Amino acid sequence: MLKQLHEHLREHFEVEEHGGYFHDALAILPQLGPQAVALQRQHVEYLATVERVLGRLAAEELVAETRRTIEVDLRRFIESMRKHDADEVKLLQLAYNQDLGSSD
Repeated sequence: MLKQLHEHLREHFEVEEHGGYFHDALAILPQLGPQAVALQRQHVEYLATVERVLGRLAAEELVAETRRTIEVDLRRFIESMRKHDADEVKLLQLAYNQDLGSSD
């Protein structure tokens, strides 16, 4: 499942970084560019976390300490991804609310 997650994230991030939602949002409100760039930089970290966990699962015996380390990494990953997604939604809402407001 982690391999599938990695592939899904890789594809999802690629779409976001090459003309996805951010492209439209930044066309509406270009000053959000630095925030969008900061969010996109996190993509590399998320992929690296999943790769690190996959590497541990493949290379190490799953003793209690290794399992705990993997669990901590995955919990942090999930928490961080939730915040990341919420931050992306906020950025998109700012842009689209600005766009809706400008047509009034």
